[in-house]
Amino acid sequence: MKTLERARAHSLSRFRSAPGDSRLRLSQDGRALLNLGCGGVFTAEWNNFDAAPSSSLVEPWDAVCGIPFPGSTFDVVYHSHFLEHLTLDLATFITLECFRVLKPGGTIRILVPDLEYSARLYLEAASRLNQENDGATLEHYEWSVINLVDQMTRVAPGGEMLPFLSSPTLTDLEYVVRTGGGPEVRSIRSPNTTARSFFDRALRAVLEPRRVVRRLKAALHPRSAEATGELHRWAYDVYSLSSLLTMCGFSEVVRRTETESGIEDWRRLSLDVTAAGETRKPHSLVLEARRGYPETPSGSTTAGGYPHPSPSPGSQQDAE
Repeated sequence: MKTLERARAHSLSRFRSAPGDSRLRLSQDGRALLNLGCGGVFTAEWNNFDAAPSSSLVEPWDAVCGIPFPGSTFDVVYHSHFLEHLTLDLATFITLECFRVLKPGGTIRILVPDLEYSARLYLEAASRLNQENDGATLEHYEWSVINLVDQMTRVAPGGEMLPFLSSPTLTDLEYVVRTGGGPEVRSIRSPNTTARSFFDRALRAVLEPRRVVRRLKAALHPRSAEATGELHRWAYDVYSLSSLLTMCGFSEVVRRTETESGIEDWRRLSLDVTAAGETRKPHSLVLEARRGYPETPSGSTTAGGYPHPSPSPGSQQDAE
């Protein structure tokens, strides 16, 4: 509760009366869409923010500074595999910020690694290993352990995951892809991948005028996983993430899959599927929730100056 109170006080004190931001970009149908911690996944229809921008379409951003827009700006707020990199205090603060900048009736969509799925994957692999101690079963077991704990414990960039994926003895890469690694792991067959990624980030950090001191310190410690932002600070299952959303004021929390959404025209807007039709982050925990309309003294809800949302289109399922 103290975590929530501190985060709420911080959130409410920021950007209360901030003017409209000239950087705000609207989608082709006129909606304002926010993509936080986007990494390399973004399109021109979204307002994209990341700590290490890789394109002119992405704005530099530090989560501790909050979301630099006035309240009730966005129709949709989205982030994928970002929240788990934050401490609980900061995750609560950012979720409150997402609530603040959403318009009444707006939707938040969150993807995180699913702690329950990862735990079950490990338990199933360990059980199989007790019965079939062969090479393939051992490999699946090793991946299940790495998938569960590596990013919460690694010290050096890449942790145990990078050498595992780069090993010439790895025989079932597609198992890794299917069980959480996603299609991007196919490109992590070179041991230099993480090093290139780190030095790209370090160069951008030196050139970026904001927070130069902190980023230069990270550049001086190239073997720190903390400096590269790889560490996971927490893990979520459906219960803990739903609780966080509810505590921060959201309602109508719904579990989705990576390929479905209640957001209008999601097939066109989706950032969760590659151009080839593959899910970027298989077996993610996906939740959507809404910022409700404020209550009137009589207890009914009102749009409070905003148009009521159009009737729900239902789940927008990607074509097979």
